[in-house]
Amino acid sequence: MDVTSAKYCRGSLEVVSGDSELLIKGLNIELELRPKAIVINGSIGRVEEHLDEISGKTKYVYIELLESIKVFENSGELLRNSIVGAFSLSTIERPYGCFLTITTSGAHAYNYVIVSPNMIAVVMSSKRAVYIEHSNNLAAIYIA
Repeated sequence: MDVTSAKYCRGSLEVVSGDSELLIKGLNIELELRPKAIVINGSIGRVEEHLDEISGKTKYVYIELLESIKVFENSGELLRNSIVGAFSLSTIERPYGCFLTITTSGAHAYNYVIVSPNMIAVVMSSKRAVYIEHSNNLAAIYIA
């Protein structure tokens, strides 16, 4: 397992990478990306699945965070746009918000994940079946 930090919203998130898994940690959240599952541990609100009604080719799962992601203070060298294991990480900071985009390899059942301070979006093919387990502090999204 490799441990590093990614620049995010005037701070950083800890990034732990394995062969086909990625763990993103903030002070109040953990986001674990596995080939066919995503697990979020934190203060979670709604979890909803939506189909792109225009093209019909894309499915989205939105995870609402009840508490904004709290970041670590910057220390050392930070990743901004990098390849980490089987993932590509890209950080964007704009006046209206900051975003971390995590693009996956072809071995994963979803295409990419977008992390914003109050929401996480998972993007995949509409052909995928999605199963959601959700409680106050934990959400597990299984993708087949």
